Amino acid sequence: MFNIIILLLVLIFSKNTYASLKINEVYPAPIPGEYEWVEIYNDENTIIDLSQYSLYDLTNKKIKFTNTILQPLSFEIATSSGVLNNDGDTLSLKNNLGEIIEIATYSASFDSTKTYAKCPDFNGNWFILNLSTKNDSNETACQSLTPIPTLTITPTLTIVPTEGTENPSPTESLSYNNIYISEAMINPLIGEKEWVEIYNDNDFSLMIWKIPDLPQRYFL
Repeated sequence: MFNIIILLLVLIFSKNTYASLKINEVYPAPIPGEYEWVEIYNDENTIIDLSQYSLYDLTNKKIKFTNTILQPLSFEIATSSGVLNNDGDTLSLKNNLGEIIEIATYSASFDSTKTYAKCPDFNGNWFILNLSTKNDSNETACQSLTPIPTLTITPTLTIVPTEGTENPSPTESLSYNNIYISEAMINPLIGEKEWVEIYNDNDFSLMIWKIPDLPQRYFL
């Protein structure tokens, strides 16, 4: 009975510890002579032994932690040279059992002026920012994000007469306001879909509407 209780405590502790580690920022394209780096955050009030964790890129190359002990509510940096791709990669944070704790994927083209970070920190969405915040909160850099403007759509309604009815008035133009793009996921995890979130503050359905991107491909 005592052994069972100890085992349960170990499992509970391990689960909480794993959940507390977050990939918070990625800097894949440093200036020549400097290291690439990945920022990890411990969002629990416990010390974490990073020797029990590993960070890999998509080709299973290792990014090494600078220190082995991560203090509570603190940042740690893992560095590499020539490992992270400047035009896209996937990072996997794993425990000593090989279980994936967190994944971060980026696909845009990076240079030394850009970083890939969560806004807000730790549990937010990923964004490309023009200011790196190594070993610190992303709050300042996240303030530079430009909000997506309100979407105003003016569709054209064409009335087609049915047989036996008089010709209707010419094409009528209706203006619909209060339709907003509130969020977009442009870089999902492998196997998941991109998506755009729309808020419709009107009393009609958007079920037959489409959203084209720049090359006129549609979100349905």
